[in-house]
Amino acid sequence: MLFLLAILIGVLYGAAVYLLLRRNIFKLILGLIFLGHATNMLLFVAGGLTSGRPAFLRGL
Repeated sequence: MLFLLAILIGVLYGAAVYLLLRRNIFKLILGLIFLGHATNMLLFVAGGLTSGRPAFLRGL
């Protein structure tokens, strides 16, 4: 699963850079959206969130 997410994050970053280099304002905005989504996915994968566990723990 992590391998597939890594591939997806790489594809999103690649598409974002490609779209940011275009001269169309719509493609620029779409590239920024892809860049934001890829960054959020990277942070979630790096954080190691698993199902069934709370994202925030009390008492730490």
